Amino acid sequence: MDIYNYLNSKDVAEHCRNINYKFDSLEKAFIINDCVSISIEEKHRLYRELMSIEKDVEIPKHHLSKEYDNSFFNALDKYVKYEKKCIDMLKEGGDNIVYTYKFRSENDRDYCESRTIYSSFEKARSAMVEEMNDFFEYDSASRCFGEITESQADRY
Repeated sequence: MDIYNYLNSKDVAEHCRNINYKFDSLEKAFIINDCVSISIEEKHRLYRELMSIEKDVEIPKHHLSKEYDNSFFNALDKYVKYEKKCIDMLKEGGDNIVYTYKFRSENDRDYCESRTIYSSFEKARSAMVEEMNDFFEYDSASRCFGEITESQADRY
């Protein structure tokens, strides 16, 4: 795992490479979590790889709730499972669930928001990817980041 590739700043990554800085397990997990250019699924894959190749570290008890032991990897594994469950629920939908999306370029602070409401996660995702691809044709040097939101329609 070349952790430098997941730093959001190319300058910081280059500096850390030049000084041969070695990140510990906690720092690597933070970098993965903070990386804006990879999907949640990719983050989960990297967390699993991290847990298979790195040494576990203890987390001081005062930083944890009662349901966790002091193993960082155990806490990270529970976090990944929880996040996966949330993603599955998002994709599953349900009665009166609708989806919207927004995205932005890495160079922009403001998001482009879709005004369309979609009946499924996959329809929203497909439309978002298509619109992002159109943006890439316009500005191929930039990366785009998207977000899909689930809402309940007809709440009352």
